[in-house]
Amino acid sequence: MICFQRMGIFSLAFSFDFPRNNEIITELQRIDELIREIEESQKNFSLNDDNITEFRRIRELRRDLLREIEDDRRNSPLWRRCQSLASAARSIPDRNEQEAILDDAFKTALDLDSPNRIVSVSAWPLEVLAETKNYDRFDRELDRLLRLIDTEPHPIRRCDAVFQLLRLGRQAHQRSIIKITNALIAHCSAGHGWKRDRNLRDAAMILKHVGLQEYASRCIKIIEKPRVRRQAQRMLNEYRHAP
Repeated sequence: MICFQRMGIFSLAFSFDFPRNNEIITELQRIDELIREIEESQKNFSLNDDNITEFRRIRELRRDLLREIEDDRRNSPLWRRCQSLASAARSIPDRNEQEAILDDAFKTALDLDSPNRIVSVSAWPLEVLAETKNYDRFDRELDRLLRLIDTEPHPIRRCDAVFQLLRLGRQAHQRSIIKITNALIAHCSAGHGWKRDRNLRDAAMILKHVGLQEYASRCIKIIEKPRVRRQAQRMLNEYRHAP
């Protein structure tokens, strides 16, 4: 019996981001309901020629819609596909189904062409793990991504990627946030320039927000440009006195 394969459709359809997406999903759901009704009725009596023709037409329509989804999927940028899968997973209440979609998201990120891009894009599904308090899976994926970013030769790219892990993973357990912060400080210390200073400034605000003042101060301390360092300290002080 043909039935609506929910997870397959979710993983496929949410892996691109086009206005027609919701229309296709709605149509597939309607078609699968029709197919189920026809197959149920077939148990009780034989289908006549008109019924068989209609059944075939419905199957062909379903096949065409799936082909349209797959075409859009192939043409969608990998980063957008990963982001859309993470967004879809966020709305799935069942943990097993959610993890299956996140598996697809992490695998999609692995198809990118450099360690910093893989890690930066993987921060989206990692964020979902933090939001849903799936801390064990979060830590496993985090360890994998931190090992991967160590293979990136450019220190500022390493710094950028790890900052994305901190920015999107801020709802994780504090021990995980500390691990990300230590990696961020190490990679930023190996590079120079305005981007690493900006990342350190913004990281300090995130760390202050999650109650890690000591680590926020460590980030500010290694900001190279005095103006940015003063700005970061002022922002931190103002945050401290905010109502």
